[in-house]
Amino acid sequence: MRTRLYLSRRKLELSEQEVSDYRGVGQDELSRWEKGLVKPSLPVLRQLATLYHVTLEFLQEDQYGDTNS
Repeated sequence: MRTRLYLSRRKLELSEQEVSDYRGVGQDELSRWEKGLVKPSLPVLRQLATLYHVTLEFLQEDQYGDTNS
């Protein structure tokens, strides 16, 4: 999940600050999600999927198709 969160944000050329402002969280929280230290909640993932123009399922899978990462 962490890789897809990071790559989806970078693909749209969004800064951590822009996504943090959109979500109403600190950059440190977003960074923890992207590093895989903390998993965002399902409602947060839905909002990020919308922002990044991807499916929720895409964000939940890692590059190997495993939904447990």
